[in-house]
Parts: sequence; structure tokens; C-alpha cells
Amino acid sequence: DDVVIDPDLPNAGELAVHRSFVERAGMLFDAYVPRRRWFLCVDCGGTLAIVAVQGLQPATIQRCNQAMIAVLVLVALQVILLAALRPYIAPVSQVVASVTSALTLAAGVLSLTDQRIAAGAMTLVAVVISVTVSVVDAMITANELVETLCALFRGNNDDAAAATPAAKRAHDTTNPAAALTA
Repeated sequence: DDVVIDPDLPNAGELAVHRSFVERAGMLFDAYVPRRRWFLCVDCGGTLAIVAVQGLQPATIQRCNQAMIAVLVLVALQVILLAALRPYIAPVSQVVASVTSALTLAAGVLSLTDQRIAAGAMTLVAVVISVTVSVVDAMITANELVETLCALFRGNNDDAAAATPAAKRAHDTTNPAAALTA
């Protein structure tokens, strides 16, 4: 069921290129609401910016505090964007991203005020939440993969195609635009 893009649309070429890129790199975008897939760039760019600031290794306490404030500004911006845009499809992903970002922000503020033990505890909680959700997500994904492989081995290609998230989006008949952004 290929979706045909009307060549008379003003942005038909752009839609075709976008759809082709998302199909090739689809799993990177699976977590995001279709109109917020660009948030992947915010996630990656924010992480790179934080790593770059933390990698400066300032020589003095004052410079270290300045670097920490810069990181906190970036994390605060991320918290605001997460709350305002809600870019994730799954509510669990949205909550986990928001909670871990807020915990990271709070840990940074505590660290700036020399409350390092509390900051470390908050950071640990954020990491445990993130790792736990990642493990559960991997288990769910593995289960979907097993179901797909079992359907293939039984010779039922229709069930196998329907079992994958990308196939579900592509075959969404309730929202024809979903196929374009899938």
C-alpha cells in the first residue's frame, strides 16, 4: 500500500525526500510525535553541547561554577521544551524524559550549592530511572521481534509486517497523513 504523493502539491518533492529519509532512519524517529521528529536534533544537540561544556575542564572553582551554570541553563531549556512541546509519542517516554531532566537540573543546582551528596543521590535516581526504562523498552522490543520472527517462520508475512511499529504506522487507515510521516 504505497502512498502516492501528488506531484502538484507545492512541497511534493520535500515530502518525498522527508518520507524517504524517515523510512531509512525510522527507528531514530519512532519515539517522537510525527510533527516533532525534529526534536531528535534538539536531544542530540543538547547532549553534545552539555558534553562540550563539561569537557572544558576549567582550572579554577570560579570557571567550574561558570561551566556548571552553562550546563544548567541548557538543561533548564530542555525541561522547558519538554514541557511545552511534549515531543514523545509514548506518555512514559515523556514522563521519563521530563523527570530525569528535572532531576538533573536539581542535582546541578545542589552541586553548585556544595550539597554534593544530595546531588549525587538525585543523579543516581535519574540514572536508575533511565536505565530501568531502557531495559524494559528493550524487552518489549525483543518481544515484538520474536513475534515477528515467529510469524515469518510460520509463513505468515502479513502478520509479520503488521507486527512492526513502522508497518502499523504505514497501514494506519484512520489517518492518511500518518503514512506520509511514518
